[in-house]
Amino acid sequence: MNIYQYLLLQYVGDPARSEAVNLGVAVLDPRDGQARVRFDHGAAARIRRSWPQFDRVMFRAFVRDLQAALGIAHQADLGEQPRRIAPTVETMRGLAASASNEFRLLGPERWAAESLDAASRELYERLVRERPRRVEQPRHMNRSELRDLVSGILRGWAQTRSEEVEIEADRNVAGALAQHPVDLVASRGQKPEHFFFVVPLGGGKGRARLAGLIRDALPTAVDDIRQLHHDAHFYAVVSEAAGEETERFRTFLSPVAGLDVMSVEEVELRFQGRPALV
Repeated sequence: MNIYQYLLLQYVGDPARSEAVNLGVAVLDPRDGQARVRFDHGAAARIRRSWPQFDRVMFRAFVRDLQAALGIAHQADLGEQPRRIAPTVETMRGLAASASNEFRLLGPERWAAESLDAASRELYERLVRERPRRVEQPRHMNRSELRDLVSGILRGWAQTRSEEVEIEADRNVAGALAQHPVDLVASRGQKPEHFFFVVPLGGGKGRARLAGLIRDALPTAVDDIRQLHHDAHFYAVVSEAAGEETERFRTFLSPVAGLDVMSVEEVELRFQGRPALV
């Protein structure tokens, strides 16, 4: 067994209450300066349900800076040779002392393991994977909660556009034959380009009936709206943690051309931090 040093990466959602969530670990082999950083890639969607101010872009930047400081992700400029960084325990102490805002580093602490990779894996499983359960959303959201969650993601995306993008909620959209209620519409100028239908899944017979009504109406609504908006994109956003019900919903709607069935996390991955919608 070998002894490694590690830092625990945390997000401090409420400093007044000392509420924090473990997001990742940085592990160092002090014998040769080799290091590993392992973090929770899916943390953003989960944490923002409890702390909407969580900034996914800032989190990724913090991780990149941490990796660079430990010599993991050096990028040479103008063709120069990469400079080998050999971090030490003192390097880790300095990093921990400098990270004192919403993202912080605790440690360094000692951990015994067979290898550096084993230490990274074991610490992640022990300290990170289990902890985020404290801030998970209630198992089943209602339609209003789901719409607000998706709306927040889209409004954050809209603020990053160079051209003006407007996000509208609860809009009746005209198709070739009828008007159709759409939960969220993203428009560029006067042109609606992205239509979102939110579908809460799970939570009993009443919720199942509502989801069934929305599901059955979607193929007709999408086809009718597309007659007037040929280049538009259509999304059915389902709540997470519904298991087999989610998969049945996806299967039912998979034949509908031009309609993407997505979870909230998939919406965030597609829209946050991308240069444009695809």
